Amino acid sequence: MKALRIISILALLVLFPAISYLYLIKGFNFRMDALKDLEPKEQLEAFDYPNVSLNDLKGKATLIFDGHNMKAKSLLEPVYDEFSHREEFQMIGFVADSAALRLYKNTKQWMTLLGDFPYEKEIALIDTGGVIRNFYDLDSISFKALIQHIPIIIPREKEQDIVLKREDEK
Repeated sequence: MKALRIISILALLVLFPAISYLYLIKGFNFRMDALKDLEPKEQLEAFDYPNVSLNDLKGKATLIFDGHNMKAKSLLEPVYDEFSHREEFQMIGFVADSAALRLYKNTKQWMTLLGDFPYEKEIALIDTGGVIRNFYDLDSISFKALIQHIPIIIPREKEQDIVLKREDEK
């Protein structure tokens, strides 16, 4: 009985904090590695499309993609569904002809533009300041990294302040 009590105390004082520490370090290292991947690549050049300008990208995390590739559409629709409730997120696709425009959603957060995609890789992630943070292919490893990087780039939602109603206690 005494041995069980000693083991329980050691578990509470040493084992559980050690496991918590390892778990937190793993999360910290994951975030630090992601931030290294998201170091600024280049500043966006000024552009002006009929419905979108560089100023429209400011203040929003933007995912731009090559709409010519139909695989991009099928992969990015679940991403849009996941983040469409956030005002700070938008997606912009580039397509070659007006017939392809009809294949894509056209909402405030998912725009499709006529024109050539300006980058080599199929997807670019742009932060709220208009800086390209990373480029991605449509392979599973690169796309998984994109999914992990989007929440880091999107500004955190401001939490509501806690208001105590203490008038009942007076």
